Amino acid sequence: MLQKAIFVTKVVQKIQDKRMKKISLLILISIQFIFAAQAQYNCQLIGKRTYTGMNLSGSWGWNDLVNNKEYALVGTTRGLSIVDITTPTTPVEVKFIPGSQGLWRECQTWKNHAYITQDNNINANSEGVLIYDLTTLPGGKVDTFKSGGGNDTILKTHSLYIDDSGFLYLNGGRTVINGVNNNGVAIYDLKPDPKHPRFVGFTPSLGGTSTNYVHDCYSRNNIMYQAHIYNNRFTIWDVKDKARPRVIQDIATEYNTIHNMWLSNDNKTLFVFMKNLGFLQKRMMFQIRIISENYQSSEYYQTIRKYYIIFTS
Repeated sequence: MLQKAIFVTKVVQKIQDKRMKKISLLILISIQFIFAAQAQYNCQLIGKRTYTGMNLSGSWGWNDLVNNKEYALVGTTRGLSIVDITTPTTPVEVKFIPGSQGLWRECQTWKNHAYITQDNNINANSEGVLIYDLTTLPGGKVDTFKSGGGNDTILKTHSLYIDDSGFLYLNGGRTVINGVNNNGVAIYDLKPDPKHPRFVGFTPSLGGTSTNYVHDCYSRNNIMYQAHIYNNRFTIWDVKDKARPRVIQDIATEYNTIHNMWLSNDNKTLFVFMKNLGFLQKRMMFQIRIISENYQSSEYYQTIRKYYIIFTS
């Protein structure tokens, strides 16, 4: 019987930084995962922690710069597991934050706060998004966040993303906005008060249909990339004005189930992943041509063309 576990691996990365080169710790999480071919990916297994009675989903990390500690934030079907990996050979769970039972849970951080989603409970007792101040570990209070003061009610969320400017993007799930179910993206500003995010805007998938359902998103420099997993599309938005997002381009591919995306450090390449049965993924790479740094909404991008498929599985 395969066990559910987090694997702590050491990955050597050459980082072009004037001050230093880093060795990063990655947390690899698997529901049914066999750790193989480590040398092929320049990885070395140095520790793991197993879980019983629950499956695992999304993960994140947090560095305690005051106490020089590193933590893995591990989503499970029953809540969030916070694991001290300062000594990576012996990961230790220091806190477990229970939540609604469900298949998928994610967590990301802004400053010293963790934002925890769940994608199952849409009832009145749903916790919406849980917020936890990590500086209070292992104690502290967990806050429930269900509305940002914009006639919005968060019931469940499939995934989330927090950009470098402190904006929280809640993807998919169900957020009721102005009395209408929405499973696009709801946008919140974390900067005024990290414990009380302020609703600032949304991109619609009105009625909770699958037409524009957003499975995941990525945002940088006021440009948001949305993955629509139930069809063959992804969409690029101008979100400089968060209250009035504008579509730059809606792009169809020959593949269904667009799962997630990520942008290269130089902003020139968009990596697009497609999910297949058995959790195997295909990956495409798109070339982005920037016309001007002083862009005017949709004039920022020329037509994005598929560059080539760099991996298929």
